Amino acid sequence: MFRLEEDGRLRQNPPQALPDSVFTGQTALHGPLGMRTHPNLPILYVDITLISKVAVYTYDRRGKLSFVGTVADSGAAPCWAVVNHAGTRLYATNTGDNSIEVYDLTDPFNPVDIQHFVMEGATGAPFSTVINKSDQWLYVTSEKDAATATTAANAFHTLKVGADGMLTEPFLPTVLPVGGTVPVQSQGITVVGAH
Repeated sequence: MFRLEEDGRLRQNPPQALPDSVFTGQTALHGPLGMRTHPNLPILYVDITLISKVAVYTYDRRGKLSFVGTVADSGAAPCWAVVNHAGTRLYATNTGDNSIEVYDLTDPFNPVDIQHFVMEGATGAPFSTVINKSDQWLYVTSEKDAATATTAANAFHTLKVGADGMLTEPFLPTVLPVGGTVPVQSQGITVVGAH
């Protein structure tokens, strides 16, 4: 976690490992990946890819994290997360099974899994995900993640977000003309602004 100083400089807080208790009985590495802050509350959601869970943290004005707990992801390998602008839904992108997990954030400290949505074209692994300002569309890129995948795995998905936050895919994915390469994805960092 980084803190944004008033002069625009970033200051790194000391690294904090996921609690060992999250991995009880697991042999997986303790590796978090995607993360997203709540738009209105000091809450950070962290995808724990190798054990298919989402961790919930709070943070203070200095960016110090406090672990709250985890919730299960019924998909495989969540690695990217977005929260809608209203703060009512969390969307976790599952690279292991080409799906998006939809969580209800009525209680933002305890997300409730309400939909496991499998996208069209199961040959790629979805990664980068964004939601538009109106909270009506979710955009997902998928990538050719294995030598056996076809180039059609490099695709762009347009998902419709219903009034209840649930997803549908009204259009076929758009295959990206990138041959056998993987589209470049950007990994974000979380910055807590100065107040």
